[in-house]
Amino acid sequence: GSCDADELYIEPTIVTDIDANDSTMASELFGPILPVLEVKNVDEALKFINAKDKPLTIYVFTTKKDVSNAFKMSTSSGSMVINDAIVHLSVDTLPFGGVGPSGMGAY
Repeated sequence: GSCDADELYIEPTIVTDIDANDSTMASELFGPILPVLEVKNVDEALKFINAKDKPLTIYVFTTKKDVSNAFKMSTSSGSMVINDAIVHLSVDTLPFGGVGPSGMGAY
């Protein structure tokens, strides 16, 4: 996407056709950048997540209860949201922060 330094604006950007070794996947992203990494199945997704530092948030979109349960039971993150992307930020009484290298004071 494009950006405007004078306006402090970065256009929301979706990055596709990447793999796990792409530089986009090398560190935690902040900003309107969404890398889309294709996986073959839930097990491959869980393996990918668990091979890296714990993420700040995991967003899972599925209609299958066994898939959401697999992510709940097999991953660790600062927060997890099932079938939503903003609701956890709209409730100001929920705690916010990460775990591990993404945790408070770790950056």
